[in-house]
Amino acid sequence: PLLDSYFGAPAVATPEDGRGRVAPSRDGGEDAIHHGGKFLSVTYTGIVEAWERDGVSGEFTSNVVTTRMADGGDDDHRKYLAAAPDGRLMIVLKNTKRMKQQNHFKVQVFDEMTQRWEAAEDIGELPILVGVNSSLCVSTAKHLEINAGCVYYTDDDMWEASMRRDFWCSNRKPNVGAYSLKDGKAMSIPGLGEHLSWPPPAWFTPSFPR
Repeated sequence: PLLDSYFGAPAVATPEDGRGRVAPSRDGGEDAIHHGGKFLSVTYTGIVEAWERDGVSGEFTSNVVTTRMADGGDDDHRKYLAAAPDGRLMIVLKNTKRMKQQNHFKVQVFDEMTQRWEAAEDIGELPILVGVNSSLCVSTAKHLEINAGCVYYTDDDMWEASMRRDFWCSNRKPNVGAYSLKDGKAMSIPGLGEHLSWPPPAWFTPSFPR
């Protein structure tokens, strides 16, 4: 599903119907991924939903697949949904009360046995990339330049980025960095160079061999 940038409503487009149908979600959608053959989204209240298409009507409906988060399921935290290589669902929380240049992140992992979200101070060898596009985990074995146990982040406030483009600070360098969950420190990413604030930077994985 794609997420409407203004209202947080999940919208789904298919090859047969490229218009994009708004899907009903009581709590809206803040981030979405494709995982295990399904489209998953996380609501503003911290619940993960799985979306399926009705073969007759063509409409999309959701099923709740996790319990609600006990900590972070509020408007003070920006939520990113990701999946570990072993299939575990994770939600990365960014404290939106802090200044843009002082990002603070936490990670919660869903435990299938207890059906609860558990805080994870250390995610081991996993790095997580979050931002304006879909969140993802990558392998440090294949990408040696990426540090394990870190959240790599970019500016993802579309409204603020568009304001900078149209009215002020159009040449300001975007806020891009890596946050160490173990040390609680943000680090710059060498080698990125200077970038304009519009369009907002996005992560991508190359589809061709290096």
